[in-house]
Amino acid sequence: MDETGQELLGLLDGLPLALAQAATYLRETKLDAATYVRFYKQQWGDLLKSEGEAEPSLVGYEQRSIGTTWAISFEAIRARNENAANLLRLWAFVDNKDFWHGLLQASMDGDYKWPSWLYGLASGKIGAKKEGYFRLALVLVGRLVPGNEMKNYWVLQRRLLPHAEMVSWWMGQMYGGAGLLEDTWTINAIHKLGGLYAGQSRLKEAEAMCQRVLQGRERALGLNHTSTLQTVNNLGILYQKQGQLKEAETMYQRALQGREKVLGPNHALTVDTVNNLGIFYAHQGRLGKAEALYQRALQGKEKALGPENTSTLDTVNNLGILYRTQGRRQEAEEVYQRALQGLEKALGPEHIDTLDTINNLGILYHDQGRLQETMEMIQRALLGREKAPGPKHASTLLTVNNLGNLNRNHGRLQEAEAMYKRALQGREEALGPNHTSTLETVNNLGILYRDQGRLQEAKAMYQRRLPGNRAVLEAYHRKSELPL
Repeated sequence: MDETGQELLGLLDGLPLALAQAATYLRETKLDAATYVRFYKQQWGDLLKSEGEAEPSLVGYEQRSIGTTWAISFEAIRARNENAANLLRLWAFVDNKDFWHGLLQASMDGDYKWPSWLYGLASGKIGAKKEGYFRLALVLVGRLVPGNEMKNYWVLQRRLLPHAEMVSWWMGQMYGGAGLLEDTWTINAIHKLGGLYAGQSRLKEAEAMCQRVLQGRERALGLNHTSTLQTVNNLGILYQKQGQLKEAETMYQRALQGREKVLGPNHALTVDTVNNLGIFYAHQGRLGKAEALYQRALQGKEKALGPENTSTLDTVNNLGILYRTQGRRQEAEEVYQRALQGLEKALGPEHIDTLDTINNLGILYHDQGRLQETMEMIQRALLGREKAPGPKHASTLLTVNNLGNLNRNHGRLQEAEAMYKRALQGREEALGPNHTSTLETVNNLGILYRDQGRLQEAKAMYQRRLPGNRAVLEAYHRKSELPL
């Protein structure tokens, strides 16, 4: 090996990745080793300047070698095709394991000022700073998040989740925990990421996104803008799902007062918050107040949206839960059947909202002693939920817990224990160890162990339950629990 080759080996310190990058570059460009060594030294100096380093000794040999050889390869790509280089920069801000062409399709939407190079790539016709590429990645991912009305929406949600995680990580790195992102497109994209996380039962991440959106919308649009109030309403839902009841009520009341003032008392968005407050009060056991709110919400939605609208049917379903809780079983079955027929027609038999009502009907049948119909409904709900939104989603785990209750009630104790343990593990991961739903399953396991004579294990479950919640609440909301 000549002197130049020895120098190149010394610069790369024998690192396999750096050597492979250099060899590929030399092979593809037909460059001689002496010229590559000159490029290497020049590129290393440029990298030091861009990072603000004063001396090469401040960076380790491995970082220097790999980073510099990569930079040389990148410069070669940019020299051949600027669009490809731009795409590589964008790629750094999303999940690198699943970068498919469809991810670029949002740039075909003409109402956002996409860079021409990206539009060209997306349409098949074929430099910003770091922050610009991050924002571009954020908007691309956010705009692709599907709504629940889209057929098989959960498939795209799951595929987008790794990209959302990568974008969220970069957001934290670049803006910290409370850094402001105020332009409309960025805020809207973060709003969609919050919806994506919420749809996957990632409630803490959803809350973090929602807080950023609220902060941005309050500054950009004002405290009582309809978009700001939508975010306030969403935060109420997230707080309630996490058992933060005081914060939830504060958000709901703020959203309701703002919407009544801005939109009027009978607007569809206003009565949507009325419905949410009804859920909240039902969860608290304040059933008379909850029923009054549900009735107001139902009348408002029927008038504003129509009797077969899915939002209207959501309130119908909530009324069924309330009637069942009050022992009004015939009325409960009537409204459940209305909700189920409407949702199957509007959304299909396997949509998550349809499955919620199927689950609730199963619980009602259990109350009525219709055991075969109970099992059919609960099994149907579980099979559907395992498929969508997935085996670890909160609604799926609710049904698993219900099956545990059903098996325990009929003496199938081994099957009950398996269901409870699966529900407990999933709820601990998704909701945390002290969430009401988690503690509900802890309590159920304690009862099961007691009935089996496993008193030490039962005592451990009961003691675990007490510090977090002395009176485990029954979940008086859309996804109801099967009673013991």
